[in-house]
Amino acid sequence: MPLNASNILLFIAGLLALAKVLSTLWLVRQEEAERVLGSPSGRWIYYTGKVTPALFLVTLAVRSWLGGDPSGAKNYLFLLVGVGFIAIYVTRLRKAGKWFGFAHQLKRKAKTPGQS
Repeated sequence: MPLNASNILLFIAGLLALAKVLSTLWLVRQEEAERVLGSPSGRWIYYTGKVTPALFLVTLAVRSWLGGDPSGAKNYLFLLVGVGFIAIYVTRLRKAGKWFGFAHQLKRKAKTPGQS
């Protein structure tokens, strides 16, 4: 595979996707999700998980645009707007202590005794 802008952007997009998955896995494994934002490393990892999907989509949009597919780039940018709204909404819910993600909800249900 030749080293050109398209392949470099695809590699960067892959690294961003991996960073998102790793930050999510780390956050899900935390016992007290409510306190994650209290530590500097936890806050950094949490926001990494929120920013990387947007950067992933920007990278793919630039790759499409450079590859001569402006409609594909426009589609990625529309997705970017949606992801941005979702990330802002989830961040506000978490700061308010109202929601900590699907995995944390499942973990809490599994730990609750007496439920079938």
